[in-house]
Amino acid sequence: MKLKRLLAAVAVLALFAPAAHADQAGLDRAVRDAVKTYRGGGASALMEVSQVCYPANNKFVDNGEKVDYCVGFDMASLFILTHTKTPKPQYFDPLISLSRMTGAAEHAGLFVGPSGLDQYVGSRMNFVESRVPSKL
Repeated sequence: MKLKRLLAAVAVLALFAPAAHADQAGLDRAVRDAVKTYRGGGASALMEVSQVCYPANNKFVDNGEKVDYCVGFDMASLFILTHTKTPKPQYFDPLISLSRMTGAAEHAGLFVGPSGLDQYVGSRMNFVESRVPSKL
């Protein structure tokens, strides 16, 4: 039950977080790439790209831009799979995805602390969610 509340809180914060803090060009590229990947191979192709996207061996330092792109790609993948009602592989379970995205972003130094997490996730989620339907 606590996990559902956490996801609900993150979703609400996404509605109010300003997208200006996100790299909009990089996130837009991640959305376009996710849509193209989905059209070419469905959920399994999204999963394959996501798995190789994040820097290997937890080498997140100095890879902030790359991690940010990967987070955008994962968020776009979740929204695509939800919007198209495509069954999600366990890899794209919302809690697993959120853990993967925030863990990588935190290691890359893209946010600090709970308020930084809320702003980081919220701004990207809001931006990505607004772009996916128009690209599908």
